[in-house]
Amino acid sequence: HDARLEDLSEGGARVTGGPKLPAGSRGTLSFKEVGLPLPFRVDGGEGGALRLVFALDEATAAKFRGVPERLGRRLAA
Repeated sequence: HDARLEDLSEGGARVTGGPKLPAGSRGTLSFKEVGLPLPFRVDGGEGGALRLVFALDEATAAKFRGVPERLGRRLAA
């Protein structure tokens, strides 16, 4: 599915345009700017958006650390 990333942090994300998933569902978020799969659990949804909580192992968390901040700077430039 082609979901749109609305917000990203080291702890999770808010996405729109993806499949409707019930709270508690699990999946993997992938997008080219990050370059690694991010396992998640759906925390809830409202207004067509899903709140995702990442379930990262230590190695993935270490690789992902700082990525949201760097992406935010690139998007703001």
